[in-house]
Amino acid sequence: MLFSVSHMGFSLYSGRFSGVTGTLAIDPRQPAASRLDVTIPVASVSTTSEKLDGELKGAQWLDADRYPQMRFRSTRVALSGPGQADVTGELTLHGVTRPVTLRVRFVGAGVNPIDHAYTTGFQATAC
Repeated sequence: MLFSVSHMGFSLYSGRFSGVTGTLAIDPRQPAASRLDVTIPVASVSTTSEKLDGELKGAQWLDADRYPQMRFRSTRVALSGPGQADVTGELTLHGVTRPVTLRVRFVGAGVNPIDHAYTTGFQATAC
């Protein structure tokens, strides 16, 4: 999972989390009934700076030793346009759960040529 955050308002800084697991249930005939539940191991955070990686994993930021996972669980899906939806849910991070809405855009779907599994892709921005 890739992410970008504002770096003091001057630029975007990007990184990724690996080892993300979860479930996505989609019914194209009833998109509002879709459900998403994702768990992200926070110690997997990786940027282009080893020093920043260590800081992010540390107690001042993600505190990966004390809170090893973050989780997003959807509670509502509302279509907002063709191939777009607002996915509202609960994000648990650093031991605190708060409501978050993701603006989601469908990227594409089909048989993955590498593993031959049917794959669906989305892009999301947290609001």
